Amino acid sequence: MALEELIRAGLELPAFSTLDEMAGRIRVEVNRAIFDQILARMTSGDRDRLTALLDVVWPDHTSAFNRLKKPAKRATWSHFKVQIAHLRWVDSLGDTGAWFDGIAPSKIADFAGEASAGDAAVLGRRHRSLPPVGVWLSTAATPVRASAAVARSARRRHPEASRR
Repeated sequence: MALEELIRAGLELPAFSTLDEMAGRIRVEVNRAIFDQILARMTSGDRDRLTALLDVVWPDHTSAFNRLKKPAKRATWSHFKVQIAHLRWVDSLGDTGAWFDGIAPSKIADFAGEASAGDAAVLGRRHRSLPPVGVWLSTAATPVRASAAVARSARRRHPEASRR
């Protein structure tokens, strides 16, 4: 509708590539401001812990970030203790709730996608990678919490299963 009005008024629009480039620049500026806000909420210890997640360990070329990206196992009592230990480790890395308080859920989802697609070696080269890694940290805990809750609930319903 707005496009039709501009055409009717005889106004000329810039080329799509120009509009796309402008949108890209604006996106970078907005993300940079959000990243700066998130980084300001992190302590130096938080930043150090997130940076350490990205350290690639030889000879298998993996990182703790790779461990973080693994999906939670099926909710069973045998996996429960492993999941609780994993959750405690994730929670020990920082207060993600405070870091992302007030950040739009759509931006958090974008950052999580960036971290999910990112490789630890590449992300580790950029200090500005820490907010997406932090978002991934926040989202990684959710399925583990849900899976642990299912296992805990099953144990309450069938206490004899946990004694096997």
